[in-house]
Amino acid sequence: MTLIEADGIIDFGGNYYTGFGDAEDMFFQGNQTEFTPYTYPSTRSYNKAFTHIWITDIGESKRTMSLSIKSDWHQSGWPQKIIPHQNIQSLTYADVENDGSIEIFGAADRFVYAWRSNGESLIPNPNYAFDIELNGDTTFYPLAFFDILDTTLVGTPTLGDVDGDDTLEIVSATVNGKVYCWEPVDFNNDSLADLKAGFPVDLVDSISMVPVVSDFDNQNSGLEIYVGTGNGDLFLISGEGNIIDSIDFEERVVGLATTDSGKINFVITDRPSPWQNEHKIWRTDSKIFVNIASFSSSYSPLVCDLDRNDILDVIIASSVEGVIYAWDKELSSLPGFPVWRIGDWIIGWVDCCPP
Repeated sequence: MTLIEADGIIDFGGNYYTGFGDAEDMFFQGNQTEFTPYTYPSTRSYNKAFTHIWITDIGESKRTMSLSIKSDWHQSGWPQKIIPHQNIQSLTYADVENDGSIEIFGAADRFVYAWRSNGESLIPNPNYAFDIELNGDTTFYPLAFFDILDTTLVGTPTLGDVDGDDTLEIVSATVNGKVYCWEPVDFNNDSLADLKAGFPVDLVDSISMVPVVSDFDNQNSGLEIYVGTGNGDLFLISGEGNIIDSIDFEERVVGLATTDSGKINFVITDRPSPWQNEHKIWRTDSKIFVNIASFSSSYSPLVCDLDRNDILDVIIASSVEGVIYAWDKELSSLPGFPVWRIGDWIIGWVDCCPP
């Protein structure tokens, strides 16, 4: 808790050590009745950023006081409720209804969520959560369930036009090996989104990476889905739910990055050990790989033309050791990499990108 002096003079009654202050230090009717971004002191943050907090109409100094509190930070229709409060994933968004407005998707544990931009549920349903307030009142919150699955989801839902109909589908997977693909509609009126024909696909193995949607097979219209498993298999699934191809890397697949070629993609695998996980980065077309030394955990790989030679490179970063790796498409390290970050210091120089 921070005690703010209503008179704006940081002296707390003139003596820091007495433990007492003057009446003029406090907020009450007759002294200071507002605490807003424009009062002194103000509700702005320490870096002077606008907090959108307004406290006004502060009443008389007595045992029970009144005031008005307003926070206009959020958009109309927001915030919205998510349950449960664990395993909450990052949000993603796109215009899946082709109406010029975005829809927002999220996941928590085994629940997939979808909202319209105004906070309404994309799929109308009767579900709600409630909180009992300190004064005994009950506040109800609508729950924008898109679907409810039988076990925990793996990461954030992925959006892509998997069937080539110019409408985005929503793809996700669960830890018990099932890959789901939904249309953003509820034609069967069960208050949940409709699964696309052919889904879910049961891979009969634990899924270890967020599904990636892209045009991996130039022979067919629409996009395909890549998903990796705990046993090291990378499956390519069509928009109809058929397994087109699989590659066995013999180690848990934890991430994949696509390039501008449907054949050349990069995969991160790991082999858990008692001391630290052993990681590798692979090319999917040739299965050439390099070991990544001293690497206990990682983010998904990223591709970009880092050295500006019109050929995409691949980058990953350690989330523990603070190491940034970069390779060309042949998995040869780029000049200046890896970069080791220790505390606030960078050991190594990045000299491959001209100004």
